[in-house]
Amino acid sequence: SGPAEDFVPTDYDHVWNFFNPRAGLTWTPAPGHKVYGSAALGHREPGRNDLKAKIESVYLEHKAGNPDATVDTRPEEMLDIELGYTFESATFSASANLYLMEYWDMLLETGKLSPVGYAIKENVPRSWRRGVELAAAWQPSPVLRLRKPDAKYQPDKGLYLLSRAL
Repeated sequence: SGPAEDFVPTDYDHVWNFFNPRAGLTWTPAPGHKVYGSAALGHREPGRNDLKAKIESVYLEHKAGNPDATVDTRPEEMLDIELGYTFESATFSASANLYLMEYWDMLLETGKLSPVGYAIKENVPRSWRRGVELAAAWQPSPVLRLRKPDAKYQPDKGLYLLSRAL
């Protein structure tokens, strides 16, 4: 709280209470084989910079004669559902994970910057992510292990995202 670098008062008091439940099941039909599923509901409050930028814009709107402007940045909400399969043997492992993520009020960057250079974000009513994560590893000897980087396929974007595993 108190004034920011540009002497805009940033006093703001709000309490968010969240319940973030999670549940999952794992089934092992045979040695080395595992099937799993999970569901989770998660919430996240806006970050300090998100709130600060919104407070500053409301302050400027009030100065410009708009007394109805309010700090309306809302917390994000996400539903994550995942299903997967893993195989492991002495020398080989592979996994596939299907994920479906639904978001409500996700904070996304607008492409604008605040007067002090912070990225300005706004709540988007609904968004989603879906995809498949694939991974595989082969260990032909105790000192050599070859691992394919995790690959994420996002069908909505028609692309693979690769990440390196160390």
